[in-house]
Order: sequence, then structure tokens, then C-alpha cells
Amino acid sequence: MATPLGAPDPDLYRSVLGSPQWAASLEDLAERTGRSKPDLRKDAEAALAEMAAEITPGAIKVWDRMGKSLTRSYTVDADTSSLAHLRELSRHHSLVFLPNHRSYLDPLVLRSVLARHGFPPNFTLGGINLAMWPMSELGKRSGLIFIRRSTKDDPTYPVVLRLYLGHLIRQHANLEWYFEGGRTRTGKLRPPKMGVLRYLVDAFLANPTTASPDGRRDDVILVPVAIVYDQQHEIGAISAEESGGSKRPESLKWLVQFARAQGRRRGRAHLRFGQPLSLREALDEAA
Repeated sequence: MATPLGAPDPDLYRSVLGSPQWAASLEDLAERTGRSKPDLRKDAEAALAEMAAEITPGAIKVWDRMGKSLTRSYTVDADTSSLAHLRELSRHHSLVFLPNHRSYLDPLVLRSVLARHGFPPNFTLGGINLAMWPMSELGKRSGLIFIRRSTKDDPTYPVVLRLYLGHLIRQHANLEWYFEGGRTRTGKLRPPKMGVLRYLVDAFLANPTTASPDGRRDDVILVPVAIVYDQQHEIGAISAEESGGSKRPESLKWLVQFARAQGRRRGRAHLRFGQPLSLREALDEAA
């Protein structure tokens, strides 16, 4: 039975908040902030409950059905020639898919292609502004990790996020996030937001090095992904924002209107996978 939202699996608590890394971080946080350890642990438990996601078959079935409906405007044109190699890499390592960000549909388009080629669902990091009930409950059971856009007022939160990412890569889970931090307003790539990647590197370096019986060391494989649409429903709103208009806040009403707008055919969604990059090799070269 699925663990209730807001109450992560006890094994997750033990892995994250029972780890030596958390114990060391707790000492440092208490010294830097002057707060008590019980108080800091309470904040850490709340942060973990907020971000923790799971993948359950029933939720994935509903999520994929919804994704098929929302992406019905497009025929997906995907170059899948590299997916057999990526699937082989994923047997031993975490894959981290790093797409550009054009549309709210990006995760659904990517998910549809990966699912058809035998990949498990990714754990996908997204802004907590998209955590709208009741969709947030379905999303968290489908692997969506809702994270805060700003953590400057809570020194505990980044520590917990690093530890949670470490837990996921130890499980060889596949991850996904949009490193531009928001949809492009001009069609060009936006400057990358390096925060989550920095947390991932910290988590990777903090994990003990293990090897399989054939001597293969654990690794994290970064996979660049390009997504381009012939046309987009969002282009009008994005253009208005680029001209100085305010961004319309996400809401359940907004989601319903967005879903209705996908009934019109808008051509193709083009999906390409770049050359996979070994995080271990990159760090070894930089050392």
C-alpha cells in the first residue's frame, strides 16, 4: 500500500535523516544557526516530507493517460537510436536527463518516448508552484519532486535535498530536471541554473564508492535532451511576459484551460538525445 503523502517511507527517513552525512550536517547547522538539534530535525523532517516522491503503478497509469491527452496536439518526432545504449547504462547507473525547457508539456513528451522504450519513470524535479491539489498528490505518486525556488531563509532545506538526491542515486533511480529553471521566452537557451546540479555533485561525492562484481564503479550519467515544437499554445502568454506583462499564476482553473487548449493540432514535437556524459569521469578530469 502506498505511503500517505506527507509521511515518507520509514526506510527513506532512515536513509536520509539517519545517515552519517545528516549527523555531521546537523552538528554544523546547530553551530551556525544557534538552533537546537531537535528543532533542526523537525524542519528536516518537514522538508523531506514536502519533497519526497514515490512511483506507484496505479498513479503512473493515470499520469500516462493524462499525458497522452495533454500532448494530443502533437506527433512526437523522436530520434531513438541512442536509447538502447542508455537503457544498458541505466542497468548499473543513474541517468540524469537534462532537457531544455520550452513548454509545460516537456516532461510528458519525454516520458511518452522513454516509456515506449522500456525505461522506468524518472524522478522529476519541478517548482513547488506547480504543486496544485489534487494534481500534486497524483504527481508525487508519479515521481514528481516539488522543490522550493528559494531556500535562502532555510539552511536545513538544501542539506536535506542533497541527502535525498544521494538516496536516489544509491538506488540507481533515473532523474530529470530543467536546468534553465523556467521556460525560454525567446526561443534561445536561458542561462543554466546550477543549484540542483551542484547538489547532485555534492551528493555523488558524499556517497561511498561501490563497484559491481565486474569492477564497474557506480556513476551518474548526464543525458542532454533537446525538445522543440513546431507551434506552441503558450507562445502568446510567453510573448506577453517578454513584453513586460506579468506571469499568470498556476492554478487548477489555469490547468483546466491549458488542457482544453491542447485540442488543436500544432504539428510535431521534436525530441533528440545528446551524447551521455559520465559525471565520475568529468570529476576525475577536474581533480
